[in-house]
Amino acid sequence: MPMAHYRRNVYHIIVKLIPISFMSNLGNETVNLANSEGACMQVNGTQLAFCPEMEKDINECQEVYNKTITLSLGGSAYTGGGFPTVDAAVAAADNIWANFGPPCENSTSRLFGNASIDGFDFDFESSVNNTVPFANRLRSLMDASTMKTGRQYYLTSAPQCPYPDKNFGPLLDGSVRFDRVMVQFYNNYCGVDSFLPGNETQTVFNFAQWDNWAKTVSSNPDVKIMLGIIGGDIPPNKGFISGDQLKSVISYAKGFSSFGGVMVWDMTVVYNNTDVFKTAVSALGRDAPHIEPVAVASHPEIIESTRQASMSSKNWPKGEFCLVFMLALLFVAV
Repeated sequence: MPMAHYRRNVYHIIVKLIPISFMSNLGNETVNLANSEGACMQVNGTQLAFCPEMEKDINECQEVYNKTITLSLGGSAYTGGGFPTVDAAVAAADNIWANFGPPCENSTSRLFGNASIDGFDFDFESSVNNTVPFANRLRSLMDASTMKTGRQYYLTSAPQCPYPDKNFGPLLDGSVRFDRVMVQFYNNYCGVDSFLPGNETQTVFNFAQWDNWAKTVSSNPDVKIMLGIIGGDIPPNKGFISGDQLKSVISYAKGFSSFGGVMVWDMTVVYNNTDVFKTAVSALGRDAPHIEPVAVASHPEIIESTRQASMSSKNWPKGEFCLVFMLALLFVAV
């Protein structure tokens, strides 16, 4: 299903950040667009691709609906192992920024045309090498662009909940300044399904451990921890919760100063399971969205007042929780 479908039917909701997933090869910048591949075309005489529909959708999501659009790197299909050297990692960061950041003279293959994303998300599910210099180079390029134009960029990560996540290695030892860490509290023993309602001290569910990381290890004192959940009971994912259980765990997480909101895997799943969405919104302390049927697609249209903020900065107000939809299965089969 094309991104435009979600743009037209989900653009008014509380969702603020949409990571496009995944770039499954960092060396040759392979982005698997799965069932949106029909929206892309090969540039004549080259092996390069261009996705004009995605270009239009990204621009509209950013400019009209003020959504933050990032590109998620890695995923379960990633097997590249990172980079052989520091120089290779830095060069890869330069290329990715040239081709997905603001258009520049160094751009060689812009998959999304003149559209530029608002940052990068790291989702490594296997061991990778030299990711710290890669991440820090992206961070420095984004910060330099912000200093020049005022536009804000974000660097996020999505580790699994066991701490420390061995696949992230030194990325989470304070060497890299992340803005948000969207912890996957599912598919693991420490997920939200292990939460014990009414217990101030949790023996298995470990949001407190990630809160401690934010306060004692992170190089960004303002980093926010997102509560990552799955949007439906869809195999092979495990750890789905809903209703009062979901309300309870969100209420518990809100008690930590590092809590930044909820991340949902993924948009295609929760789009067809609006009860989870409404529960999460209500638990975050926002008004429940209005639901109306969409005749053409038989999908719900979720409506809320559009967030008012400057597109040039996209700063999330302090004290306002963020809801993230991973636009994952929309772009790559996992």
